[in-house]
Amino acid sequence: MRGVLKISLGIVVGFLALIGLCVICAVAIVSLGVIITAARITPTPAGSIAPGPAVPATPEGIREPGTMGAGVRRGDLLITPLQYRFGGAYRTRLGSDVRPPEGAKFLWIEIAVENVGEHAADAPSPYDFLVRYKGEDIRADSLLFLEPSGMSAYQGERIYPGVRRTGWLRFTIPAGAQAEDLVLVLSPPLSFQEEAIWRLNP
Repeated sequence: MRGVLKISLGIVVGFLALIGLCVICAVAIVSLGVIITAARITPTPAGSIAPGPAVPATPEGIREPGTMGAGVRRGDLLITPLQYRFGGAYRTRLGSDVRPPEGAKFLWIEIAVENVGEHAADAPSPYDFLVRYKGEDIRADSLLFLEPSGMSAYQGERIYPGVRRTGWLRFTIPAGAQAEDLVLVLSPPLSFQEEAIWRLNP
């Protein structure tokens, strides 16, 4: 009787040991599968996504040049260069003769400023205008006592709503300068507004 019990107990113990071994194997297989799967997944490093096409930035303070006759709004004022001409010696209203320096000539540009707003505003000074010639900025000349006969000098005066003023600016430029080499620029020295630029030729 005791022999039978020992044999039965041995069978039970062996069966339990077999079950335990199977459980250990199953756990080992599952763990190995998880390790292999993790090894196959390669995380994407931060910042590794390829950027899209670069969008060129528009430089601040730069605008596409306009042409003669194109107005630019500055507050309540509409500022428009009307026409230009090259010239040499001329006679002033006071009867004196004025000549450009040797190797230079005069560039005359007529400017119109109109107040299209509701409040009085100060027009730009003549010295707020310049012509740009091959990288060189040339400010407008003073026309004090040098105003040509038959032409009104541009004045940076206070303009009230509905009023339009016109006048001529004079620049002294190299004699060889051509219209295609020149642009007119409204660039107040102490202003943070962007420049207004006009080509002399379309």
